[in-house]
Amino acid sequence: MMRAPGRLWSRTLQVASWTYRHYLTATACSVMIAMIFFTQSDSPARFTFFVVVLPLAGLGILVCWQHLRFSVVLAACALYLAAMTVASAVDLGGWGEGVWPQTYLSVYILLFVTIVGGLVASHDDFIDRLFLVAGLAAAASAALNIYFFFATVVPADGYALYYYRLVATVGMPSYANSTNISATYAVFCIGTLAIAVRGRLPASFRAALAAAAGVLFVAVLLTQARGAIIAVAVGAAVLVLTAAPRFRRFAAGAAVLLAALAVTVPGIQEMVFVRGLSFRPEVWSGFLDLIAARPWTGYGSFSPIGLRLENGVFLDQAHNLVLSAWFRGGVVSALAMALVLVGGLYWSWRHWRATRQVAPLCVMATIASAGMIDYQLLATYPTWPWVTFWLPFGLCVGAEMVARRGGTAAGPAQA
Repeated sequence: MMRAPGRLWSRTLQVASWTYRHYLTATACSVMIAMIFFTQSDSPARFTFFVVVLPLAGLGILVCWQHLRFSVVLAACALYLAAMTVASAVDLGGWGEGVWPQTYLSVYILLFVTIVGGLVASHDDFIDRLFLVAGLAAAASAALNIYFFFATVVPADGYALYYYRLVATVGMPSYANSTNISATYAVFCIGTLAIAVRGRLPASFRAALAAAAGVLFVAVLLTQARGAIIAVAVGAAVLVLTAAPRFRRFAAGAAVLLAALAVTVPGIQEMVFVRGLSFRPEVWSGFLDLIAARPWTGYGSFSPIGLRLENGVFLDQAHNLVLSAWFRGGVVSALAMALVLVGGLYWSWRHWRATRQVAPLCVMATIASAGMIDYQLLATYPTWPWVTFWLPFGLCVGAEMVARRGGTAAGPAQA
């Protein structure tokens, strides 16, 4: 009778090793991420996360724990989520119905970030496989949205195209506006481009990813979100600056030519010279005044307070990830978000120095740039914030683990 637990444990390890060698957790996670681009609700991705990804991740940790290391970025994510939850509890006067959902959603998000980081740390080709699946899915979804945009939104009565902004007809549940999807498309545009240019996939796959990056770039332009356009430029600049010197010179010349041509496009002229700064200094100043009234605890995730601009527009977020974190979650939340962004950039840079894999650094530079101009980050089920923010943070968690390990490759052969 005493041998039964031992046999059960041995069999469990065999199953865990088999799932690890055959990339089942990595595949399930990539498929779950891809689902978000084609579903109108969070139910399919949520089901896949709980029923497939979490159990496989639990098995995987039995055989890949030796690849994992302490992560400052992961700790900062946990601190950020905890501070936001406590701020909501303080604002509502207790741990009532409104706070409990935020609590368990925060746990789910932290598990997702941990799983992505663990996959990066334990499979040296996970990032390539991830963008091959999720990057192509994002591009396919964007292509469908572009088609429906021209088929149903843009009229055929001669109005200029820049009067209309791309919206998500397919996928991206819970997204609010064109600015939301612009950041998502920017992240996957740069991620797929980095793998297409510097990945280790076969040439045919890299060509497909290059085409996907092109589709996603067109989608970013059609959203007319300047923050995302700037973020794509920053991500592409990181990709160029980490390349060989000869390629850097060629890319710099191409960038100057492209910029010169871009300013001749009426839509871009309108974005740059007519919209200007879009009240950003006024918004940041106004939210700093609100923050000064509650600098320590913030207002919580559910407070209806916000800022009304002179043109009558009401804003409930500070259009900056750190300021929004401070406004909603207090000073601890703001410091944690700043640590996520700075730590993510630093450790993804260290990861690139150790492995020459540049995708995490490019993706993190992209979302950090976009986050300085817009966005707040709240706890949700698997919807657009997971693929836009938490996925890049998870990639940086894994990059940090690999860098702390000395940049040594993992892979199933070492399990």
